[in-house]
Amino acid sequence: MNFWQSLPRPIIGLAPMDGVTDAAFRGMVAAQGPPDVTVTEFTSVIDVCRGPEHLLRSLL
Repeated sequence: MNFWQSLPRPIIGLAPMDGVTDAAFRGMVAAQGPPDVTVTEFTSVIDVCRGPEHLLRSLL
């Protein structure tokens, strides 16, 4: 059995969007009913190509 098969149905997920959702938003959602799965935001390829200093700023 893998991770996805062990989750209750229906699966409730939370996928934050860069520049739209933040820690406060995720906290409010979790207070209403924690999601079964939470994923992180995507990191821009442009940020990765600019180098580690720029990438670290965007991830923070």
